[in-house]
Amino acid sequence: MALPDLVVAIAFVTSSEGSPLQLFHGPGSEAMHHAPWSFVPTVLVPIWLIVHAINALQLRSAKLRAWDMVWTKRSHRKSCP
Repeated sequence: MALPDLVVAIAFVTSSEGSPLQLFHGPGSEAMHHAPWSFVPTVLVPIWLIVHAINALQLRSAKLRAWDMVWTKRSHRKSCP
């Protein structure tokens, strides 16, 4: 999960305001200078925690489904003559 985060971070840094690779034209980071300081810990951090928790649960569910398929095939082979 760290690799996609790194790729996105590098993409945003290289496309930031003043960069020749700037993709988004607009207020840039200037908007965060006007936002209240409490916005980051009270809104952004919980959102990212929730998103990471959802991703972890989805990965765990996929792993359990894959393991269940393997286990079912093994037990089926043992029970068939």
